[in-house]
Amino acid sequence: METQEETELVLDSNEKLRDAYTQGDFTSVPNGITRYFRTALLWQLWRFIWINFRMTLMILKSHH
Repeated sequence: METQEETELVLDSNEKLRDAYTQGDFTSVPNGITRYFRTALLWQLWRFIWINFRMTLMILKSHH
């Protein structure tokens, strides 16, 4: 029967944890144009129609 060795959890200081993150580690914040296109219903409707049109064309071409 083997005995398991106990390990102690040691937390780093807050400064060391904060400095571990660089600028590239965070997600970008969308600009005004991006937010507009994400919330504009007419734009979403147009994209839905266009994507479905392209999918239909692709399916029709594959059945030829």
